[in-house]
Amino acid sequence: VEHAFKLFDEMQCDGVAADTWAYRTFIDGLCKNGYIVEAVELFRTLRILKCELDIRAYNCLIDGLCKSGRLEIAWELFRSLPRVGLMADVVTYNIMIHGLCNDGQMDKAHGLFLDVEAKGLEPNFVIFNTLMLGFIRCNETSKVIELLHRMDKRNIMPDASILSIVVDLLVKNEISLNSIPQFQRHK
Repeated sequence: VEHAFKLFDEMQCDGVAADTWAYRTFIDGLCKNGYIVEAVELFRTLRILKCELDIRAYNCLIDGLCKSGRLEIAWELFRSLPRVGLMADVVTYNIMIHGLCNDGQMDKAHGLFLDVEAKGLEPNFVIFNTLMLGFIRCNETSKVIELLHRMDKRNIMPDASILSIVVDLLVKNEISLNSIPQFQRHK
């Protein structure tokens, strides 16, 4: 990380303009190496300097904030996206849903899932899996069944992790086989 800081400083001193990809990579590297405060400071500096940051740069910082337990700051950043002319994508929603589920905020996580659907985005199996695991931790098995039916309606086939969740619930007698959709490809 020290080498990255040095390179970044040298680029600025030499007048080399970094692009969105370089900024995003630097922010992501800082977050993944535990330098969240520095990543936030860099992000703020880039915003002040009017550097162009895309949704992927925001995703990197939001993810780092969620994983470091700074969920409130991540939420504020997520909510600020429309003000800066950006729209959350499925990855952004998945990051926030994952953070909220890990924090036990299932109502808020489920609300974001409903936002995904309302905005015409396609929730992927990662979002479904994340929500299911969160609902299981909160003993809300009926919500898992509801999500399975939503997957079936959207013609999203369960992956191995979702099948594992279903098998685990069946083994524990928390759900019955009749409550699970057939998951046949719809035409």
